[in-house]
Amino acid sequence: MKVKVTHTLDVKEIPKFVNQIITECRSMLQQQADKISVRLHNVSETIEEFNYILADLNLVQDKIEDAANILIGWDNAINPPPPALEEKLETKEKEDGSV
Repeated sequence: MKVKVTHTLDVKEIPKFVNQIITECRSMLQQQADKISVRLHNVSETIEEFNYILADLNLVQDKIEDAANILIGWDNAINPPPPALEEKLETKEKEDGSV
């Protein structure tokens, strides 16, 4: 069963945290790659193992997506997007006294 959790970190800790997630994903991928084998003498067991592998790969995919979302939030925190054009115009109008 998968569960999403909230984790609070200082912005400086995010790169290390994301690297830990990716390291874990690499390890999980290697473990699953080592498990893949075709047993023609027992196809049902092979298919069952494939299904376990696919479930684990789905978890890896979710973790990679989490890492990507964390990086997006981190990037937005350290490189805030420029103010919207409308905000710039409103500020300019206030400075000019036209409002």
